Amino acid sequence: EKTLAWKPDIIRLWKFPKEMKEFTIDQQKNMIAFSGSHFRLPLLLRVSDKRVEPLPESEYSAPLRFQLADFAPRDNFVWVDRCYKMAQLWAPELALSTDWCVSQGQLGGQQIVQHVDKTTWKGKTAFKDTVIDMARYKGNVDTLKIVDNDIRYKADSFIFNVAGAPEEVKQFSGISRPESWGRWSNAQLGDEVKIEYKHPLPKKFDLVITAKAYGNNASRPIPVRVGNEEQTLVLGNEVTTTTLHFDNPTDADTLVIVPPEPVSTNEGNILGHSPRKLGIGMVEIKVVEREG
Repeated sequence: EKTLAWKPDIIRLWKFPKEMKEFTIDQQKNMIAFSGSHFRLPLLLRVSDKRVEPLPESEYSAPLRFQLADFAPRDNFVWVDRCYKMAQLWAPELALSTDWCVSQGQLGGQQIVQHVDKTTWKGKTAFKDTVIDMARYKGNVDTLKIVDNDIRYKADSFIFNVAGAPEEVKQFSGISRPESWGRWSNAQLGDEVKIEYKHPLPKKFDLVITAKAYGNNASRPIPVRVGNEEQTLVLGNEVTTTTLHFDNPTDADTLVIVPPEPVSTNEGNILGHSPRKLGIGMVEIKVVEREG
């Protein structure tokens, strides 16, 4: 509480801007500029009549959507982040986009989302003095607080470079956080990659896996199981696409992939986090029903 009480003094000391009317996003530098100041993206801003409070994302801070969930219903905000992070709230058509987006508004009022579609993108703040709807506010806060693994999106495949999973997936485990290219399996979170679907997988289907292997997992047989059926996947250190053919007479609903030799490493890790045990790097997994 003492630290929070100092925040206005710290903001004045650092000479943060007092207003935000127009801003520019530089996609090459991943920066936003306004009122003579520059900040690295992603960024959340609380904008009032007298000051602008920047809230960056770092290894030691909560994700921006969790920070936004602490805003009051009438607080004006500007949130610049990857589109998929705000799409589940206000722009479902961007749920699989890893481009930059800008959302602004009030959690209890109106919000808009704009897709940053130019290398140098110029925007303006447009806060409307709308009636505050507390039911809308609560719904927005609850959605912002959904943990990554519980997020669901509409897609015909599991896309690993965004948070969550397709709507058909009930739960999954053994998989690390999203990165720009996809996600690693992480044996610290489970010895095997396990994806449980809400309904049984088709009686006959092709499993199309776009992935790569880490370290000694390359060129090794990797068991892939559905019910009592097992196929073998072999991956290299570069991303490739492999199609495996499955019969599923027992109506199994779970896909299991077992990396043979997970490697403990800090490569690509978040500063201060425990080493991950990486096996395979997944870009996309798609289930395609076969005729007959």
